[in-house]
Amino acid sequence: MYAKLAQKAKLGRLSDSTLSNYGRCIAKISVHFMCPAHDMEEEQINGYLQFLVTEV
Repeated sequence: MYAKLAQKAKLGRLSDSTLSNYGRCIAKISVHFMCPAHDMEEEQINGYLQFLVTEV
């Protein structure tokens, strides 16, 4: 999952700092769901992000 993220970041010309921050966010989501990031469904991730936007 991180390799795909890194590829998209490079294509989007994002900074290394942004990529690092994204990586930390993926780790936090993985901890929240108690499963490896590569086993998570896109729907789970989007639901978690929606929760953060509306509840936090």
